[in-house]
Amino acid sequence: MREQQTRARRRARRGTILTVSLLATFAFVAAALAGTAVANPTALCKVEIESPGGWCSEGDTYTAGTELEATSENIKIESDAAGLTYSCDKATARFTTTNSAGEPLPTDLTEFSLSGCKISGVSKTCTVSTSNLGELNITDLYGEDRALGDITSVSWTWTCKVGKLPGEFELGTWNGAGLEPAMKGGSPASFNWEKQPLTCAGDPCEGYGKLTANFVIKTPQPLHFGYGAKGL
Repeated sequence: MREQQTRARRRARRGTILTVSLLATFAFVAAALAGTAVANPTALCKVEIESPGGWCSEGDTYTAGTELEATSENIKIESDAAGLTYSCDKATARFTTTNSAGEPLPTDLTEFSLSGCKISGVSKTCTVSTSNLGELNITDLYGEDRALGDITSVSWTWTCKVGKLPGEFELGTWNGAGLEPAMKGGSPASFNWEKQPLTCAGDPCEGYGKLTANFVIKTPQPLHFGYGAKGL
């Protein structure tokens, strides 16, 4: 009798050890699968995707090296510290894709020029130079042919004529990092910022400001957002 009880206890212990071991294995596998989960790669498509979160075929995907050219007829930066508005009549931005798809889709920012610029109450004639051109990374938003961009860096330095004073004066450098344009596919496609935060170094705009602009993507057309396979 005692021997039977001893055997029963041993079998129970072995069962408990086996159960714990299996649970630990399941937990490890689940964690590994979660850690290797891969988001769908974003692609620029030549046709509108029929279903939300749909895929571009290889023939309908814009390849690496595609240049996007976008223009705006009104761009403004509102300075929080000085209460001034920096504005321009025209802006041109160009981006070149470095892959056909990605998570996010990477593009090089090759131009972001401003012209016809002025500062309210300070100058009606400003020249703006651009520097620190970074990247625009694009992530498809599931459904409705939309995407979210992320410009890693861009800077604009304003040099202006002030009243009747001789020469020109440098009146601040606006810096953007993590600028997130809301993008919409179409023919043409478009993107915009609504009071996106910027920082400014130098008088009179030292501190923070907000960027507002609406861009139309002139080329390529049509342009839509969807999913695609990397390395097409």
